[in-house]
Amino acid sequence: MDTVRYEVKLDVGKPGNQATIYVKEGDTRSREIVAYLYNGAGKYTITGDATVVLRAIKPDDTIVYNDCEVSGNVITHVMTQQTLLAPGIVKCEYTIYGDGGAVLYSPYFEINVGDTLYGDDTVESTNEFSALVEAMGELKALENGIETAEGDRANAETGRVELYNQVKADYESGAFRGEKGDQGSQGEKGDQGIQGPQGERGLRGEKGDTAKKANRGR
Repeated sequence: MDTVRYEVKLDVGKPGNQATIYVKEGDTRSREIVAYLYNGAGKYTITGDATVVLRAIKPDDTIVYNDCEVSGNVITHVMTQQTLLAPGIVKCEYTIYGDGGAVLYSPYFEINVGDTLYGDDTVESTNEFSALVEAMGELKALENGIETAEGDRANAETGRVELYNQVKADYESGAFRGEKGDQGSQGEKGDQGIQGPQGERGLRGEKGDTAKKANRGR
């Protein structure tokens, strides 16, 4: 089934309601809004790191907070069943969230929801927060990724310590020491060294006993 496409132009520099769209109650993902943002005569370009949500209040005072697709100055949003479940005027605006806490609200536009021939009472009009659900899902995935990375890091550290202790124990036990090799052959006799200088003359000894010398002469 082809999607019914509504194109609106919104000037972020001007206030008030700037467009009205006419739909039927209970339409489900069959109609999309393509909004072109301008700032005066120039395009208002949404940077790639910004996010955009559709905020809406339905005639029964329930609210909508749904995610949108963004490309340049173009916002695309497929209207959900909950958005179009209460007949009457749905007041809408886009909220742009940028870096550093920057927030910009677009001008208002309206969705005029007409009655069908008979209602479908099986679905009740309630609040819808698809953008928050998606953000919470992304946050949970990020938390799971952090937990997985932390677990991998802890396992890697445990493995590193175990390997270090094993290598240290093997080294201390001589596991890395090779077998003793055969004794090598005796090397050739070296040349005789140069004669050193004559040493200093020693001290003269004490004079002997004269009587002992005479007895040795007999």
